[in-house]
Amino acid sequence: MACNADSPQFVPNPADEADSLPRLAFFDVDGTLLRGDCGVLFALWCVQRGLATRREVGSLVRWLVRRAIRPSRDAEVAAAKLALLEFQVRVGEEHAHALFEACFGSWLLPRQRAPVVTLLKAHQLRGPVFLITANLRCFAVRWGKLLDVPEENCFGVEGERVHGRLTAMLRGPVLIGAERARLVERLMQRYGAAPAHCAAFGNSHHDLLMLECVDHPHVVCPSRALRRTAIRAGWTVIA
Repeated sequence: MACNADSPQFVPNPADEADSLPRLAFFDVDGTLLRGDCGVLFALWCVQRGLATRREVGSLVRWLVRRAIRPSRDAEVAAAKLALLEFQVRVGEEHAHALFEACFGSWLLPRQRAPVVTLLKAHQLRGPVFLITANLRCFAVRWGKLLDVPEENCFGVEGERVHGRLTAMLRGPVLIGAERARLVERLMQRYGAAPAHCAAFGNSHHDLLMLECVDHPHVVCPSRALRRTAIRAGWTVIA
């Protein structure tokens, strides 16, 4: 499929003359690019510093208990991301971003998975790389700044704005499960990329449908169920 007229154009890798399509790579952020979940780690960081309300602490504890018992359901993940947005609105965008910057340097950056970052850098030599998170988009954008991924290639949830002011209402769906797969399919169509020329990296059952969209799926330190699926399908498993 040819690219649309308004789509970016890419020169094929000269080392592979048979490849006339751009190569795209999709990277889940939480649990894949880093050990842990940006949103959960940020919430814990805020609790440790007394920045969370009693209700926010209670919600976080209940979330962690449920997640320890069984995998999180899509609706529960969406509710958790809404709670992050509500915190951002409560403390103010500027303050929230300053807090995240401080948390990023001290808690998140040391948790990046070096082998996955190396793979991401290699894919950047082949074509566009995209970062996808179910958390707030600002988290993906911050990782993008570190890894030289353009801001427009970083995806996550955002809040609706009313008269320019951020609200605690989600703008668009949380990017997990089928929503994540639909995003990947739209990007593949936009860039005229066939599944054979696309790679995806994920770590949980929320990434499964995205991984099935491409011909080069990779699972990173996967959950037990996803590991079994990957082994049966012959996917690449990165321990």
